[in-house]
Parts: sequence; C-alpha cells; structure tokens
Amino acid sequence: METSLHDALKAARRSAGMSQAGLADRAGCKQSAISMFERGRTDVLAWEKIVRIAEILGTDIRPYAAHMIPTVLDDGRILKCCTNFACERNIPRMIADRLMVRPTFLYAADDADTFCPECLAKMISRCPNCDSPVKRGNGCSACGTPYVVCSIPGDVSQVANWVAARRREIRDAMAMNEEFRTDD
Repeated sequence: METSLHDALKAARRSAGMSQAGLADRAGCKQSAISMFERGRTDVLAWEKIVRIAEILGTDIRPYAAHMIPTVLDDGRILKCCTNFACERNIPRMIADRLMVRPTFLYAADDADTFCPECLAKMISRCPNCDSPVKRGNGCSACGTPYVVCSIPGDVSQVANWVAARRREIRDAMAMNEEFRTDD
C-alpha cells in the first residue's frame, strides 16, 4: 500500500475543501487531534473516530483496517493473541524463506487471564520482548519480535511443504465448518 491512512484522509479532506476545524466539528473531536492525526500520530484518535471521519469524507478505509484495528475497545477489552505454535487456529506461512505464523486474536478483559478457545494456551496482550501492546500481524510492530516462535526442523523446501500441507488442512476444516453451518 503506497499511501498511509492519515495521508489518504488528509488528501480526501483537502479534496472536499474542508478545513481541519470543520472536519473536527462534524466528527466530534478537536481540530488539534485532526492535525496530529494528519501528521502521522494515528494514536490520537479512537478507531471509531477514524471510521466516522472516513464516512464524512466518503473514503474507503478497508485497505488500511488490518493495520489500524484498535488494541483497546471502548468497553475496555484489549487485543490478545495465542502464541502456541501448534494451535490449530494459528496460520503458518512462508515469507522470504522464513516460517511465520499469524496467531489467533481476540478481545478480552485486561485484568483476566485469557486462554485460547482452541488450544487453551494462555494468550498475551503485550510483546514478551518490549512490552508494547499486541497488534494484529505476525509480530510486534515496535521491536519485530514474532508473537509465535516457529521451529520446524528441515531445510526450506521441507518447511514450505509442511506449511502448504498445514494450510490445506486449515482450508479443509474451514470448508467442513461451513458445510455444518449450512446444514442447519
């Protein structure tokens, strides 16, 4: 993706001939928050406000959503992920001859231990290396530490074959699950 979300919304605001103050008034926030957001401080606005701003400007933000999904919801639940390599819900993939795993994410209460609904491993809400909040993706956006430690013996082609087989298993399980839903 070439353009960042804040640049896309800034361009849309300018294209609409709207001032930061006018947009802030319609979105229900402060002009200073719009200004900081447009300069790249995406943490100054709640996700719900960003969605509202996009609606006002008629801008599709779906391409940016995976990177911008909030780590904390308005009701206080936080994003957590499963770090168990063997978890059936964690999806492996090869990235530049390196095994990576996209973990399962869910929102849960901050003050409670949360266990993965699939494998019952304790889920984390903060990076084990730098203590940054968990964000969707393979690993920490602050320090680069993977959330799931991957270790499969073998050369790259053996690991790639394992990944392909595992992804087929996941697709088959999802298809079977879909069949059960439609049988009701």
